[in-house]
Amino acid sequence: MSNKSRLIKRFMPYASERDGIIFHHVHHTVDGEVRGDLASGSNLSSTRWIELTLTIGLELRSGVLDRVLHAEERRAPPVALVLAVRNPTSYLARSFCFVHSDSSTEKYEHTLSLPRSELRGEVSITPYLVRTTNGTRKSGHAWRKGAWLATSDPLIFYVDEQKPRVGNDLEILRKRFADVPEIPVTDHGNWFYLQLDGDPPRLYLNDAHAAMMAVLYDKSTRGKRAATRDVLFDLLDATVWPALVLHAARARQEDGETPYAWQDNILRLWVRWLHPDEHDLEAGVERLTRRAADAPAAFLLELNAALQRREHVRRIDRLLVEVTS
Repeated sequence: MSNKSRLIKRFMPYASERDGIIFHHVHHTVDGEVRGDLASGSNLSSTRWIELTLTIGLELRSGVLDRVLHAEERRAPPVALVLAVRNPTSYLARSFCFVHSDSSTEKYEHTLSLPRSELRGEVSITPYLVRTTNGTRKSGHAWRKGAWLATSDPLIFYVDEQKPRVGNDLEILRKRFADVPEIPVTDHGNWFYLQLDGDPPRLYLNDAHAAMMAVLYDKSTRGKRAATRDVLFDLLDATVWPALVLHAARARQEDGETPYAWQDNILRLWVRWLHPDEHDLEAGVERLTRRAADAPAAFLLELNAALQRREHVRRIDRLLVEVTS
């Protein structure tokens, strides 16, 4: 979506509702086998399949038509629902248009099929309520055919195993914790789990928490979801970085050198962050290692303060503005 499109979507020149549609249900069938509800954030890469069939039920929020249509059009609303299917990796952009399945209600339902051969990675489905005819121009209301009047956040699912997101020698994996033998049963309800005894270390994100995963992988650049996503990642930072640094420092303290290259990289990175004027990285790593061993509590506070300086406070302020405005 272009910057112009984002701006138009945020500040529509006529009555419209960005949260005017609700996903009532999304039933999915894989190669004819009924699988039940498909939650946003689901991953369909665990089995091989040829065709995915979705039965999507949508509902307009109460009073939406009264708010987005002029009074003269409300008796026979000139509207339909469009499901915009987007798969950027495969360049798939397909739309499905349908009208009321029951004109006495504000509920819609449509069934569509997607061949596996046309899909890669992340797939999103966004519903839009659109005009089906041109109308009389009225101030404050859309009148052109095709204008969208209401939408909602997209339904997102994945058809391939997500490639590990590697950064600063940390492998990030999105899995259902119940499917990872290394994660204790008592931690299966948690939303993240850090595994340090590996090369590289692994951060698991719990795919069982579909709503949270949808926010973490959201690509918005503004709004409540973007602000929430950034703060969630800052919460991860506050736990993961200190654990990585202390683990690496202890390994160096015990053995005189680190067994894994990622541990050296982590220690050198934090020397640069804590002491940007340090020119002798090896000497800086040695001092940092001793500091972690001699005064671990004070060292943790130093790490926390450094993390806060790296945008944490600004992002929390941004989230507070978004949720209280």
